[in-house]
Amino acid sequence: VPVYEMGLIIFRENVSGHIRVRNRLLTLMLSNIAAERRGEQVDRILLKHTISMLVELGVQGKNVYKECFEDQFLDATRKFYRDESAQYISQNTCSDYLRKAETRIKEERSRVESYVHDSTLEKIQELCDQEWILTHYKTLIQMENSGCSWMFAHDKVQDLERMYRLFMRAPTTLKEVQRVMMDCICESGRDILNDPEKVKDPVSFISAILSLKHKYDQFVKESFQESKEFQLSLKQAFESFLNKDTRTAQYLSLFVDDMFRKGLKGMSSDVEIDTSLEQVVTVFRFLQDK
Repeated sequence: VPVYEMGLIIFRENVSGHIRVRNRLLTLMLSNIAAERRGEQVDRILLKHTISMLVELGVQGKNVYKECFEDQFLDATRKFYRDESAQYISQNTCSDYLRKAETRIKEERSRVESYVHDSTLEKIQELCDQEWILTHYKTLIQMENSGCSWMFAHDKVQDLERMYRLFMRAPTTLKEVQRVMMDCICESGRDILNDPEKVKDPVSFISAILSLKHKYDQFVKESFQESKEFQLSLKQAFESFLNKDTRTAQYLSLFVDDMFRKGLKGMSSDVEIDTSLEQVVTVFRFLQDK
């Protein structure tokens, strides 16, 4: 055994591995990390050097870093975030919770980059995803007066973008967001179909449909980064409610006729005209009985 390795083994067995030193060292390290999570200043350089020492003591097949720090660190982190996320979601809105989760996940990445060993990064990210996202995503989506439906109704593009960005870390959670978006589109669509004032006026009827389509196009583009899955969900939702009313195709033709007779004169450019016609064609494509 090389002299340097022999020195590490002797130090490991007689100093760092001594039951009193080992337990005291772990307690101090975990208490410092807990203090940092509470917003207190800690000596990151000292923590980095201590962790580097544990990594370096891992010679001859023994993983001192994992045995003496990482396993306990991950357990403590899991408990900390399980408690904090449960308490936070019970006292705050969905938007506030998403911001908190985003901040905590960034902090843990920064912690690894600053002093925790690189090998822990994937494990800590999976842990954060589980405690902050997977455990609570259904509750977040369904929150009354701040959840997903509320965000769609109140045009919260940035909040939905934050939700999408976070939920992308656990992609299966996005299925529930897609379902809620489809429900919101169908509900708004049914309101248009059942509005006696709009049903009497083809122009008002189609204008309301186009406005609804434009609204959710913006969500798909800006909040959901033009996701193919969300584009498909939008298409399916419009097809679902539009094909329940046979008047849509007829009203579209009357809308276009009215647009050519009156509306085009008020449009400032060919681009604006093309955009309006393209929107009409898009709605026409949703119809099965043309």
